[in-house]
Amino acid sequence: MKWYWRLGFILTSPLAFLFIKVKNRHYLKNGKAIIVCNHTSNFDPILISLATLKELYFLAKRELFGVNKFFTWLIKTFNAIPLNREGIDLTTLKEVAKIFNENQKLVIFPEGTRSKNGKLGSFKDGASFLALRFQVPIIPCVIKGVRESFIPLIVDQDLRNYGSGKRRLPKIEITFLKPIRIKNFDKWDKKLIKYLTKKIEERFKKNG
Repeated sequence: MKWYWRLGFILTSPLAFLFIKVKNRHYLKNGKAIIVCNHTSNFDPILISLATLKELYFLAKRELFGVNKFFTWLIKTFNAIPLNREGIDLTTLKEVAKIFNENQKLVIFPEGTRSKNGKLGSFKDGASFLALRFQVPIIPCVIKGVRESFIPLIVDQDLRNYGSGKRRLPKIEITFLKPIRIKNFDKWDKKLIKYLTKKIEERFKKNG
């Protein structure tokens, strides 16, 4: 783990203790995997990092890397990888291959954008494609309670309009679900990618 990740965990550990409840962290065993999360907030990468207590890598839409120089430096420093939302290009594939060769974990938000109203959006096929391409397991991760938390007071102020006005959960709840093992799939085609995406989405609907 890079030193600035360790420093980040030290500085933010009180935040995790006070505001985050994590379930089933035991599914995050050592080894390469894709963590697939519902997208509730711009704060999600920090929440997932605090929940796993591991250095992670993230696929982020390419547009984020043009916001300003400081923000570009920040997200690159904390392992964000540019993604063309029209499709995964060769450069991204090479970066992902390097991550998995080092037995690291990659985080993907398959909805592609935040859900302001709390409803689960339709999933894109990127996570399924990469899981099958590199034969790595998928770990679904469900985030609840962000709209009722402190986060809309700091970032994502637009989420306030969708909050209930009272907290339903004492803490933001982050639940890791049983991994989907890709080794059970012995072929790779578009039909299988679609099937796997549907399987992932069903896990979220069942546990959301």
